[in-house]
Amino acid sequence: MSSDEGCRACSCVVAVGNHLYVCGEMIEEDQGVTKAERFDTVENKWEEIANMQENRMAAFGVATEGKIFVAGGMNFGSLLQTCEMFNISTNEWQLIGSLTVERAYGSMVCLKGTLYVLGGTTRRSSGSSVECYDPTEDKWIEKTTIPAVKIISRGNRDTFTGCVLKLSKGVLDKLDIC
Repeated sequence: MSSDEGCRACSCVVAVGNHLYVCGEMIEEDQGVTKAERFDTVENKWEEIANMQENRMAAFGVATEGKIFVAGGMNFGSLLQTCEMFNISTNEWQLIGSLTVERAYGSMVCLKGTLYVLGGTTRRSSGSSVECYDPTEDKWIEKTTIPAVKIISRGNRDTFTGCVLKLSKGVLDKLDIC
């Protein structure tokens, strides 16, 4: 069950049906890559997919309606605002509107058809800001902030961590839970 890539650090993993999509990774100190692939949990094998448009590590994403959305992350130590969408049926990535706040290690969720981004490491003091994506305008809109008692500071970056998890039945079936 190992990829030709070996161990991958700081990748974005998104579950869709019986597949795990693994996007980006850290290859050297703070350097991301465009590499993307998927693991078929039924066939128990890795498959190549198209590379992303931009090098990323520590990005975050979600799947909805046959598409995978990946946002933010880092490359060479710089936080990213850019976002990409992968069309599963055409095997193509395209850039979409950028986040209003650059961030890495964030969370993305799809709620009632709307994409939301929150948390992560930012350069602003508002690491707790929540953004939503407007596909008709192709832009992210800052909606609110999450009140937090304490924001963990790493140097000059503020971090707020929120966790959103959804696993498909095919993935859960393959887990060996103790």
